[in-house]
Amino acid sequence: MKFEKKLTKYGFYSVSPLPSSTEMEKYFSEKYFQAPDTKCYQVSYTPLEIKHKEMKSELLFYSLIKSGYDNGKLLEVGPGEGFFLNLANSKGIDITGIDFSDFGLKKFHPNLSKFLIKEDIYKAMRELSSARKKFNLILADSVIEHLLDPEAFLELALGLLDTNGFLCLSFPNNFSAFQKLLLDKSYIESEFWYVPQAHFHYFTLKSMENLADSYGFQLKDAYSDFPIDLFLLNESSNYVKDKSKGRNAHNARVEMDLFLSESGFDNYLSLLRSMALTRIGRNLTMIFEKKSL
Repeated sequence: MKFEKKLTKYGFYSVSPLPSSTEMEKYFSEKYFQAPDTKCYQVSYTPLEIKHKEMKSELLFYSLIKSGYDNGKLLEVGPGEGFFLNLANSKGIDITGIDFSDFGLKKFHPNLSKFLIKEDIYKAMRELSSARKKFNLILADSVIEHLLDPEAFLELALGLLDTNGFLCLSFPNNFSAFQKLLLDKSYIESEFWYVPQAHFHYFTLKSMENLADSYGFQLKDAYSDFPIDLFLLNESSNYVKDKSKGRNAHNARVEMDLFLSESGFDNYLSLLRSMALTRIGRNLTMIFEKKSL
């Protein structure tokens, strides 16, 4: 099937045509969270990788508290392996998760399965809305780029949030200015991040802010993660041209992230926020607050 990229009025790209909801559910429930070559899921992690995942969850929690989150009810959409959900649970937070698959959660945090609604995201959110459930925080990490209708998701999220509740989105920083530089100067030969069979939408900091603002959310904080794409500037570490270099690039990211976090989360977040503003970083995390009426 041939796919086209369409630029939306908010400034992000969407794929056309989109799959049916049935096709997408089959892909995500049967393949996406179970195959080691997709997303971030692996059969196992090294102790250092586990430490890295736990640190990133702690960092996210810290940034949420700094933004005004007060440990209220959490709905995590797409908790995957459950590292953040586990952290929230350990802090006594009332947690709920929604996911197509429980494969990753059962592998790494099976004790959290009882908190998971294994269901289509839109259906589950509508059912929660019909039951008049409210949450203080809705988190979706590496989710919104895979949704058929991100606007419908934001509308549902808005309705499920308490007054002054928070929405936190993490997603790949794609079709970015830095990626354009890599292409224009031939450090890479193609848009390696463009995977229309699985990633249906491609956001930047500005385009996500535009989208969220139009649905009643105001930006409270934004930061990048490690700019692993910098390795592509060096022929000796270009993991796109030579995929065998990918593991070393990943290991360097893990080591550097953990080292930087030791300076304290305030200092570390200051660096990550600056990277977001200067348009580098492989992924972005954005924290929004529901606008007051």
